[in-house]
Amino acid sequence: MSAQASSRNGLSGARALVTGGTRGIGAAVVRCLVEAGAEVVAAARTAPASPGPGSCRFVAADVAT
Repeated sequence: MSAQASSRNGLSGARALVTGGTRGIGAAVVRCLVEAGAEVVAAARTAPASPGPGSCRFVAADVAT
């Protein structure tokens, strides 16, 4: 998401849960949501290699079962 789109569609005050949010597409979604102002929880089986961006928090979870 571009900075222009973020300011137009601000998510300030919104909360989001992203499953698979520590790698690949999930990590990209987390970054975009944080940049747009959302409070984000990234859930995945493995912890991220580095701390999440901004207000992102991590929760260990396996949603496959």
